[in-house]
Amino acid sequence: MIAILEKLERDKFIFQVSNGSYHITLEGKIFEGYVQRQKDKIADKKNKDNYDARMESNAHRLTIGTWFLVGSTLIFALVEILKHK
Repeated sequence: MIAILEKLERDKFIFQVSNGSYHITLEGKIFEGYVQRQKDKIADKKNKDNYDARMESNAHRLTIGTWFLVGSTLIFALVEILKHK
């Protein structure tokens, strides 16, 4: 933990005050915002990928359902035609 704090202090993201506690600098705030934006981008991409996968799955199911209905309709039509002959 101390090594991390020293690295952040060297990079001017935090500074140490007289009582020994640390405070974040403006650069640290900007970096924190950058990190949060990157995390948000990753989460958004994951959400989009999940959404795209669901939409693709739904499209596949609709295609199968449509072909099932076409086949059923043709069978029922043929049965009706043969029944009236």
